Amino acid sequence: MEVVYKLWEQSWEEDAVVRNSARDMHTDPSRVHEIRHKGKYFDVLGPHLCEPSPQRTPVI
Repeated sequence: MEVVYKLWEQSWEEDAVVRNSARDMHTDPSRVHEIRHKGKYFDVLGPHLCEPSPQRTPVI
């Protein structure tokens, strides 16, 4: 669970999605970050592959 929480909550900044069609830009890449998770069983560089949902962290 630790790695998915990092992906959901830490890899995309709140203002990462810009949706600017005039500049042909959906996401500001400077606001999307690797999480660099190193766990007991696996490592995940990240970031999350898609933009966060409105609630950011799903209800589990």
